[in-house]
Amino acid sequence: MATKSRKVRKSGSRSAPGPRERARSALARLESELPASLRDFSRQVQRGLSRLEKQIEGAQRDARRRWARLLRDVSHQLGGLEGMGERRWREQSLQARREAVRLLQRLQKAIEPSRKARPKRSAAPKAAKRPAAPSVAAAPPPRPASPAPAPSFAPRPATPSPAPVAPRPAAPAPRPETVPRRGPEGGLL
Repeated sequence: MATKSRKVRKSGSRSAPGPRERARSALARLESELPASLRDFSRQVQRGLSRLEKQIEGAQRDARRRWARLLRDVSHQLGGLEGMGERRWREQSLQARREAVRLLQRLQKAIEPSRKARPKRSAAPKAAKRPAAPSVAAAPPPRPASPAPAPSFAPRPATPSPAPVAPRPAAPAPRPETVPRRGPEGGLL
């Protein structure tokens, strides 16, 4: 029968520790790190918590400072942009008003007839002017002084009634132009 050969461990070389050895070393390490009593453990935890609170407060303070600085910078930038926008708005509105005035002047020139092209009035006879009717508010003209009339017993003559007034003729209608007028953009008016 053949015999199996066994490898013999050399005393100088170490092999990797097994799972049991690793667990024992981890437990020993934990035991060495833990305080001996619960009171010591509580003090250690409180010291760690107070140190952590201070770190958190410092981080919050720094964050608040950064946010305040950032907010201030953004506010300054926004104010600058607002001022620039106001200036541009004023410039554009001034320019728009000037353009509107120019366009309205051009439109006015295009609409009003030129002095040379005005139609002449026809040579129709002018109606005789009527005397103006006395206004109600005006006082009657003073009478000339005359001697007192002699008393008479005869009836007074009736005053004649005013003549009927004919209605005034209407002004002649303006003649329509034969040539169509064009606006500033070239379209017909």
